[in-house]
Amino acid sequence: MAQRKSLTQQGEITGIFIVHNATKDLYYVGQSAKAIDRAAIQFLGRGNCDVYADYKYGDSFSVRIIPLSESGYESLNEPKRTAIQALEAAGEELY
Repeated sequence: MAQRKSLTQQGEITGIFIVHNATKDLYYVGQSAKAIDRAAIQFLGRGNCDVYADYKYGDSFSVRIIPLSESGYESLNEPKRTAIQALEAAGEELY
């Protein structure tokens, strides 16, 4: 949350976001034209309720934003699908 302001000052990013619950080794993958804001709302109770509950109860998280412009794809659906497939192939659990 602390980095949100500095990141959005540089402009919003169209892309995917990967929220990793390091405590439980779970991932949540999303996409948005405003990926920074969309990732942040997961921790404010207005996104995925499981992510928020785990955050509220003290689990440790990291967030990665992958800009569409740097992904090699033309639409957000493709990199999101690829990220989900990669995480499932690695044996990681998804929310």
